[in-house]
Amino acid sequence: MSPEPRYVEFSLAQRASLTMVEMARACALADVGPQDADELFKGIVAQRVSGADFLRGVTLVTAMALQYVRRSEPELTLEDALGWDLHIVEGEPDRAAELEAEVIVGAALITGLPPREAREVTAAELDVYRRARASGG
Repeated sequence: MSPEPRYVEFSLAQRASLTMVEMARACALADVGPQDADELFKGIVAQRVSGADFLRGVTLVTAMALQYVRRSEPELTLEDALGWDLHIVEGEPDRAAELEAEVIVGAALITGLPPREAREVTAAELDVYRRARASGG
């Protein structure tokens, strides 16, 4: 008797937490262009994709979930993930994560620093950047 497929839930918040490298890897595994990934993902979630796009979309979502699960289980392959009993869990978006991303990108735009560095800028430092930009300095 074969074992039951592994039950995996993949939430919209988990998808939003994927890094650009993880997204690129998922797109490569699913053979989906990065420019098409967002629309295809949304189509799968809304259940408005059919035919060949459905297969591409399911493979993409599975590849995204795989990237997330690989954070703790790096040995997993797409073949492993394609055998999962995968469920997309819409739930509520992670508003704190969304605000964090907005603040970090905003600080990066103001300071000219990469987002990874801008996330460490203090509120006082950001105020100084703002004043300096406003005065043309």
